[in-house]
Amino acid sequence: MKYKILLSTFLLLVVAGCSSLPPPGQTSTAPPEPISSANKTEAQTSVEGQQEVSQKAQMLSQGKEVSIATSQGEMSVAPTVIAVANPERAESTAVLSQPQYNDPWESFNRSMFAFNHAAYEYVLIPVTDGYRAVLPQPVRSSVGNFFCKPA
Repeated sequence: MKYKILLSTFLLLVVAGCSSLPPPGQTSTAPPEPISSANKTEAQTSVEGQQEVSQKAQMLSQGKEVSIATSQGEMSVAPTVIAVANPERAESTAVLSQPQYNDPWESFNRSMFAFNHAAYEYVLIPVTDGYRAVLPQPVRSSVGNFFCKPA
């Protein structure tokens, strides 16, 4: 019984350790390229693009219509007001207009969400990354095909 626990712990550590390696192709051994005139123009283009975006954001915040280029073509975007609060009556109706919810399971739900979030972030994501790093694509496809076949 103890050897099963030790074996499963060892396998878990191996898989978790493999998940910390960067995928092949993301590591580069080449030295960084020196800045050339082409790189400078790319940097200038990037700065100009950022300035254009900030100008459009300012225009939207002022309530003006803005034209934006997307993958579907040129689109016109205008800010829309959803609701305007009456400042004279805001204090008297704000408390009454908001619905009150009573959730007797709220503390349990919050703790369960925290547990699930931690398990997902610290266990499931490293295990899946290790699974992808250790097993080649044909093996992963075979495993997926095995579990997708009807009984």
